[in-house]
Amino acid sequence: MDNNERKWRREMDADISGLFNRFAGRQVNPADPHDPVLDEMRLQAARRYSYLNLVPQGAKADENSHEITRINAELVNDGKGKWRIGNRFFRG
Repeated sequence: MDNNERKWRREMDADISGLFNRFAGRQVNPADPHDPVLDEMRLQAARRYSYLNLVPQGAKADENSHEITRINAELVNDGKGKWRIGNRFFRG
């Protein structure tokens, strides 16, 4: 990976984090196709990138991706039967 690609990746990752950090910690129902938080996240992903993908806590980023095919948002089980958006957002 050359310096230009590293710079592009850093800038893109910062843009993704900046756009999606406002959703971190919000409670969601991933089984509800009309969950308002997930609807807004999907809308933002579709406007700027491609689509939203919910991933389990601790999922790894695909470092071989030269194109952004999705935005991965970490989904965290809070242990009380509720789900929250984690604080990790990354391209895939």
